[in-house]
Amino acid sequence: MQRTSGVEASIKAGFIGPNQIDQFRTIALKCDNLAAKNGFESADAAHQCFEIFEYFKDVSGVNALNVGFSQNHTNDLDSRNTEYLNHPDVVAALNADTSKKTDANKYTLPGATAKEALIHDNLNTSIPYLEYLLFQNLSVLIFTGTEDFRDGSYGAYRWMRTLSSPYNLIVNRTRNIWFVDGEASGYWQTLNNLHYVQINFAGHFVPYLQLDNSVKMLETFLEEESWAGDFVGQNISSIMCDYQNLCSGQGTCNELGQCVCNEGFALADCSEPIETHSSFFSTKK
Repeated sequence: MQRTSGVEASIKAGFIGPNQIDQFRTIALKCDNLAAKNGFESADAAHQCFEIFEYFKDVSGVNALNVGFSQNHTNDLDSRNTEYLNHPDVVAALNADTSKKTDANKYTLPGATAKEALIHDNLNTSIPYLEYLLFQNLSVLIFTGTEDFRDGSYGAYRWMRTLSSPYNLIVNRTRNIWFVDGEASGYWQTLNNLHYVQINFAGHFVPYLQLDNSVKMLETFLEEESWAGDFVGQNISSIMCDYQNLCSGQGTCNELGQCVCNEGFALADCSEPIETHSSFFSTKK
């Protein structure tokens, strides 16, 4: 439990994508089986158990042991936020009270009418509005932080599955590592004009801990640039296939990096022979 608990938590956070969960657990199962048979100190068990963390690192771009600690990658965050909030355009947009002498007292809470409207809006689903934009062929960006345990990737994937077709299929699209300045900074998936981005080491308020990467994300989206940027790396689906030993020769690895097993085999890597219903009934006379 101690060995894999950090990675299990990372599944919920989103460092491991929905199409990678069964693969990770298959690798972990092999580790447990070898350890139970030969002991944790045996070379084969040690190699298989170490592969858990290797798989995690290769498909996520981060070290599993570093997950769970928010990292502020933004320099001089407070001064930059202050500069932004005091920009005349922002002050005007926020209807800020400019009669106050100090910045600390400049901004006022919304009035009763605005507050009531906000509460009412939060109690309604936004899916009809989102779908209206999508079917008008307007680009939509959804983003979450990998350490947002309120409305993070786990909830986002469940929520996106409720979208009308074809947009609900975004959860099955190829999941790519998002690189910023050569560093693995999150993940991206796209389906037509719908974009989903996760930003590493960010919580519920993504820009607070990852302002630089948030700005880069918005620039990429608004300027319609490629999420892949200038980085050309190994295909993640190919990595996933390799870790499953190319389906153990008993299946086919698809474009999402998942095995489609031949009849009579199971598990994410098709390594487990199973007795099929047809063979069971054919042996009964």
